[in-house]
Amino acid sequence: MGGEAGEPTGHPYRAAATLAVRPWQRRQQRMPQALERADGSWAWVVLLATMVTQGLTLGFPTCIGIFFTELQWEFQASNSETSWFPSILTAVLHMAGPLCSILVGRFGCRVTVMLGGVLASLGMVASSFSHNLSQLYFTAGFITGLGMCFSFQSSITVLGFYFVRRRVLANALASMGVSLGITLWPLLSRYLLENLGWRGTFL
Repeated sequence: MGGEAGEPTGHPYRAAATLAVRPWQRRQQRMPQALERADGSWAWVVLLATMVTQGLTLGFPTCIGIFFTELQWEFQASNSETSWFPSILTAVLHMAGPLCSILVGRFGCRVTVMLGGVLASLGMVASSFSHNLSQLYFTAGFITGLGMCFSFQSSITVLGFYFVRRRVLANALASMGVSLGITLWPLLSRYLLENLGWRGTFL
């Protein structure tokens, strides 16, 4: 009998629940320690990395128009055929968020950001060897878009783990990375395009 105090400590259901600890439950158990270090010096390093990540991931899609004419001439494609490349990139960048959230919940923000960087880099390198638009759609469109999504979404999420009192300020500063990326990416892309061509720029 359990008595008035409730279930006995050796109850089989309670023992099973104790053994079946989910990864997200372990992270919740570590949250009090993380909160003690919130808003510290390392948090600002994370914020700087987030600004750079957001500038890279959201700045590049806005400057693809610089390569539009070069891609049309290279592949002898129409406006609509060429425009599928940035459309796929942008769509995957914003639609793969649920998949990114699963990876963050399973492996954490750090691993997901690194995976995103690797995928985005591989996609751009592979796209520089494309011989037709279909290959460009898959490499620079799908693979790069997926990598950028992983990096972008994770970089936003990670701020919540490092900032508590200054979280609003951190989010505001992080959004400045997007503005810097949109401003600087076209200038850099134009310079590289004139000196290296679109393949060298993508590489």
